[in-house]
Amino acid sequence: MRRREILALTYIGLTGLLSVPIIFSNNAKIDKEPKREYALESIVQQAPKIEEKTVPAVPLEEAILEIQTIKGTIPSQIERIDTLTIPKSIIDVELQKYNNQVSYALKKSKKEKVILINKLECTLELLENEKVIKRYDIGLGPNYLEDKQMEGDGKTPEGIYSIDFKLGEGNSTFYKAMHINYPTKKDKDEFKINKKSGLIPKDAKIGRDIEIHGHGSGKKGNCEGFNWTEGCIALSDSDIDTIYNMTRTGTPVVIVRYSNVKY
Repeated sequence: MRRREILALTYIGLTGLLSVPIIFSNNAKIDKEPKREYALESIVQQAPKIEEKTVPAVPLEEAILEIQTIKGTIPSQIERIDTLTIPKSIIDVELQKYNNQVSYALKKSKKEKVILINKLECTLELLENEKVIKRYDIGLGPNYLEDKQMEGDGKTPEGIYSIDFKLGEGNSTFYKAMHINYPTKKDKDEFKINKKSGLIPKDAKIGRDIEIHGHGSGKKGNCEGFNWTEGCIALSDSDIDTIYNMTRTGTPVVIVRYSNVKY
């Protein structure tokens, strides 16, 4: 997903459940967006009072946090469309899923070290006894805020995985690597469903060789610069040295899109 700038985020301050319209554009210099017609127009016209607020143009990642502040949570997915309306019920379900996975990682860390990757924050954390003992900035694929669906989509998979083998210096294209057991049975089942429903091409392949590896810049990917992997997680060589020596084959790896769990 290319880095984009958000022009304006408008929400309606009404009692009850309403969706949030979000307007994206690649041109951050435009100050105003032409008036649009929304599905809730008839409801809004009948409302006794309408409160409209506009947030100045900010980077996409900051816009997501603005939505979190306004709605009390984070949107489930950023779509490549001009106008996006996200029902709060979907937002809550998606956030709860990721929060549950983070809670699993924290609980698991009482018995062994766990790698937790937050794609929105572009961070890899090593957990032990429910505490962060190491934290690194990472690079991801260009479509890092989406779950992997097939080979070549530039997306990093989301879910609960583990390191199934490690590659030392001289055996990896990217200095050192820790291979993740993607695809799992869950990934394969979802892949079949997506292909059958037409969400992905019939000749698509599921993808493989997702790794935590070296040759990264040591900076956040799309959060600050450029994401270049095909779905892997890239660390600097010095950071991969440290994490490589502190983990083993079988170490759990939990990958979430975002979360608001405090720990």
